[in-house]
Amino acid sequence: MRRLFALLLIATSGWLLYQTANAHVGSVENLLSRDMMMAQMGNMKFMVPLAGSLLGLLGGLTVFFGGPGGAALAMTGGLAVAGFAVTL
Repeated sequence: MRRLFALLLIATSGWLLYQTANAHVGSVENLLSRDMMMAQMGNMKFMVPLAGSLLGLLGGLTVFFGGPGGAALAMTGGLAVAGFAVTL
């Protein structure tokens, strides 16, 4: 059951990363560009969902492979994204 929830967390975090990249930088390929990342560095509407999705993705992968700290990483990412949604 734990691995099923980890897969759901990985899927939702990946979806959030994909949506954030498409909305702000055009595509996921542009997300890895240094120039695009530096241009968006001060944009909190980009950075908070990006950080939340990356922490959720790393937490889901850690839980899926049996690591002990994955739940804390995923919870931190979820709190960041939830707080961002409330402020909107």
